[in-house]
Amino acid sequence: MNDPGGVTSLTLSAGYRGGIVVYLNGVEIARRDLPDGPLSATTPGALYPPEAYVDAAGKLIHIKDKQAWQAAEALRNRSLGPMEIPTKLLRKGVNVLAVQIHRSDFHMEAAGRAWEGGRDDIWAHIEFRDLLLSADAAAGAIAESTAGQRNPHYLALAYPGRSGPVNSLDTVVMRQGVQECEARIVIEEALVGGKIGGGLANRCQELLDARADFCRVVQFSHGFGINAPLRATPGAGWRESAARLYRLAGEVRQAAR
Repeated sequence: MNDPGGVTSLTLSAGYRGGIVVYLNGVEIARRDLPDGPLSATTPGALYPPEAYVDAAGKLIHIKDKQAWQAAEALRNRSLGPMEIPTKLLRKGVNVLAVQIHRSDFHMEAAGRAWEGGRDDIWAHIEFRDLLLSADAAAGAIAESTAGQRNPHYLALAYPGRSGPVNSLDTVVMRQGVQECEARIVIEEALVGGKIGGGLANRCQELLDARADFCRVVQFSHGFGINAPLRATPGAGWRESAARLYRLAGEVRQAAR
């Protein structure tokens, strides 16, 4: 941002599933489909109505029923805005717009029921669909950027920064995934090879089983859905989970020498 005073209006729109909260430079500017008060990683978004899951006869809506599916999709896809953002929150230099998406729980109308069509009946309860940020500003007030605004699903490993490339979230997630895979390989090779036993082997198996259950998700063409309703919220407590994995991998490495 070259000149915050040169920005006369700033408008935000976003599409999502679940709940959403938006911050500009650390100040909350919007919240929808989330409760009031402090939020945590496990705070769920607002429940979806039964009509997002079942038809008038109470049968789970299948993707092959195109008309019913499209009507349900209209309920599942939520939106924020267009809304005006206070320009007084802008500052010279780098401004940070942070978007936080929270997964909605499965409605009791669907939780615990047999999914009749397998994956085709399941849909994402958390998704960041799109974002549009537009501004009216004097010429030169806003620095040009090559980072796209509308497509959060676009895979980019870096974005242009003030002093060189800046890692994207995709890069951070990829690096984290590689590190966790390396730790898992250490543990799994020791288990399969019989290099550890007793209490350590039991703790390793319990951790691997818990992580497999926690990460049981189904990937869709445009998002993620939970394949085990009401078991866990993906992303919640991932730092603690990763820390336990690394500590256990270290114990295994020492014991297997």
